[in-house]
Amino acid sequence: SFPYIFELKSLTWLDLSTNDITYIPPSHVANFSQPFTLVLSNTPLTCIDPEVFNKAPNLFKIIWHSPIVQIPRFPMCDTNSHNNLQELTFSGPKIFLTFECKIFINFPSLTTLQIYSSPLTELPDLMGAYNLQSLVLCCNKIRTSPNDTYFAQAKNLKEIRLENNLIPSIPNCILKHMGNLEKLKLQDNKIAQIWNYSCIPEINSLKY
Repeated sequence: SFPYIFELKSLTWLDLSTNDITYIPPSHVANFSQPFTLVLSNTPLTCIDPEVFNKAPNLFKIIWHSPIVQIPRFPMCDTNSHNNLQELTFSGPKIFLTFECKIFINFPSLTTLQIYSSPLTELPDLMGAYNLQSLVLCCNKIRTSPNDTYFAQAKNLKEIRLENNLIPSIPNCILKHMGNLEKLKLQDNKIAQIWNYSCIPEINSLKY
């Protein structure tokens, strides 16, 4: 069962961590009148019904730290819905992410994506990531290098964290159009060669 907290329309933070919840009925979170954060850590829940995103336009942020996390198949979301999701945070030893899903196409307002401490081996698709400001993919198992155009649609990025992965290389001049970048963390990877720094805009905090 799910608590009938949906009557609390002014709620801005809903923490359901460490409960026995296995399903969130979309109708229960559809009437919140304020932007709200949903925390789902340490529950038996393994997947969110995509209708939650369609029915809850004020869902602002999701934090989900659990042993098993199956990130919903985002293409099932109604791309015409007026969702305002801005932050997604996932972590856990078993994360199932469908990479043919275009996360940012479905969530155009997303400014922060965090996936860490997981078995993730591939970089997520950044198509449509025009509003993304923070990309945190640290402490995973990423083995692939970003290609020359990987950040092409994420020019508003201020923070990129790829530390503690298995990334073998970073293409030369991959960051040359990212004038808003302030923090870049690449330590503890397998990078053997440093790129041409003349292509990189001024970065306030560079850790390699």
